[in-house]
Formats: sequence, structure tokens, C-alpha cells
Amino acid sequence: MNLKRFIYLGALALSLSACESQLEIDPISDISNANYWQSSSDVEGYLTGTYSNFRSLIDRVTYGEDRGDALQPGSRGGVSRAHTQRLDNENGYDWKVIFTNLHHVNMIIKNTPAISFSDQNAKNRILAQAYTMRAHDYMLLLQMWGDAPIVLNPTETADKSTKPSRQPKEAVMAQVLSDLETALSLFPQSSIPNKYRISRPSALMLKAEALAWNYTVLKSGDKQNLTDAIACLDEVEQCGVKLVDNYADIFDVSHRLNSEIIFAIYVRFGEYDSMYALNFTESAVQGQVGSAVNKDQIPYSNGNIAAPYYAPSAKIKAAFTSADKRKPVCFIEGVNAAGKVLFTCQNKFRGTPYEKDRYYGTTVRDSR
Repeated sequence: MNLKRFIYLGALALSLSACESQLEIDPISDISNANYWQSSSDVEGYLTGTYSNFRSLIDRVTYGEDRGDALQPGSRGGVSRAHTQRLDNENGYDWKVIFTNLHHVNMIIKNTPAISFSDQNAKNRILAQAYTMRAHDYMLLLQMWGDAPIVLNPTETADKSTKPSRQPKEAVMAQVLSDLETALSLFPQSSIPNKYRISRPSALMLKAEALAWNYTVLKSGDKQNLTDAIACLDEVEQCGVKLVDNYADIFDVSHRLNSEIIFAIYVRFGEYDSMYALNFTESAVQGQVGSAVNKDQIPYSNGNIAAPYYAPSAKIKAAFTSADKRKPVCFIEGVNAAGKVLFTCQNKFRGTPYEKDRYYGTTVRDSR
């Protein structure tokens, strides 16, 4: 009996020892800053993820049309508080989504310089994209809020004592222009190697916008801002960008990445289906498509993928003359048998019909 007990206790001790040694093994799948930023492929992978985050930031009306007068409630209604100008401490927009993207961009800017690349141009191109993206984010903060915190390092701790304070809008603009100068010095080529990635022409377009904003909105009083903005645009024209003959071709999926496009969001079937234009697209489930005699001409969705919260406003529609060839491309009206206008639907991003619905995967948010 004692021998059996001894054998059992011995086996138990060996088992516990084995468990302890297994628990001490570093988990192979654990990814942290300490073991991630090791190679160029780590940087390239992180940049790809950052572009996905960047897409979710800019593919929305929140920081653009939602704040202007080009829209009105669509057939579904329910426009945001920003659109109705009903903002207060409880319902105002925050800048969390912007600073989330800034954190990832700052991670690239911080960690990439110490990593070895077989191709220095590839390394410089990644850093140039990161600096341009950061400039874009601060330009967005500037246009939305004016004064804003300037954070140039990733937020890697929960230390509340490092909470940044808002800086004057002039300082934010200075940071935008500084990041763009750094980016422009790093891009290894003047052309556009990949329109789904930020390039030197993209940075030049953003610089032109920033300089024009500095002069017209921030009242810099420096006319050199306008001269330099024009110089940026002149350089962009030398990279192969040109107008297409047919305005509708700019947005047609069969003419994706055409000569007017400088930078585009990557949108692929099954990978991303929340394109911002769906906020202006009619739905057969939720709207009045079935009552429209011109139903076959409307790029509506059969399901819930589209939600027509917004429609082109009367003011923006009136801005087009009857002879303007862009007008029928921009929007289309659904009318009933009596000729009454039932709704107005966007018509730029018509999508691609498939078995049961449409997929709205055309190129969006270019920086023309």
C-alpha cells in the first residue's frame, strides 16, 4: 500500500513539474512591441493595417459633407446631430477615431527608422506615407476643431499625467506643413506607383489645400502661401494626371483608377461593404423604389446594405444648370407615374450588380 502511494505521489510530482515547465514557455503567438518590430515585413504589415484604419476614418460623411449645406434628410431620414447643428457636451463629436489613427501612424514613425531594409527606397516610401497620413489627420483636426492636441509619439502607457493639451490652430497648421515637407523629402519617386497608396502627388495635393487654408481661413496674410500652393498643383500635373473625356467614367468601376485619380480607398467585394455613398443610395427594402417608373435606371440596393439617410439638398441641385453634363451623373430622381419626385438618389457610385443585389465597390474618395 505504501509502495503504491509512493509511486502515485512520485507520478503526481513529475506531472506537476511538467505542467510548471510548460507554463513557463513563452507563448509563440504572443505579439507585443518587444517582439514585433523586428523586420521590414513587420513594418509593411503594420502599414497595411493602418490603411484599413485610415479607410474607416475618411470613408464617412462625419468630417465632410455632414457639416455643410449640400445634403438634406433622405427618404429614410435620421441625419446626424452635426448635420442639424444640434451639438452640445453630450452629443458632440469627439476625435477618438482620428487619434486612434494617429497612434498607429506614430508607431510607424517611431519604430521604422531602427529597422533594416534591403531597399532603402522602400523604407523611405513607408515613412513618407506615414508622415503624409499624419499631416492629413491634423489637417482634419484643424478643419473640425481649430485648436487641437499635437501628439507626435504613440500612446503606449495609461499614464494620465501625459495627457496632451490643445495647441493653437496656427501650431497645428505648422505641424501639418512640417510633416508634409518631411514626407516630400522622403518619397523616392515623383510618380504614382500605386493609387491605393499615398504618393508624392497625394502629399502635394494635401500641401496645396493646407497652404490655401492657411491663407484664406487662418488669415496668414502671406501671399506666398498661394504661390506655393499653385506650384504644388503644377508639379502634380507633371505626373501623368489628366482629365477624362467623360465625367461619368471617373466613378465607373470599369474605369477604376483612371487618369483623374491620384489616391483611392481600396474597396473589394467581401472585404469591405460600408462605402460612404450608401448613405445617399436608395434601398428597395426601406424606400420608395417600387413606386418609381424609372426604377431600372436607379442604382438601388435590394437589401439593407444601403440606408438613404441623406439626399442632395435643393441648394446643391440648383447649383447645376440644365446643360451641365455632371448633373445626371451626380444624382438621379425617382418619379412616379404622375411625374412626382419620390426621392433623390446618388448616381456616381452605381456599383456592380450581382446575383441578389449590387456591390458598391467602385473607387471612392479620390484626391482630385
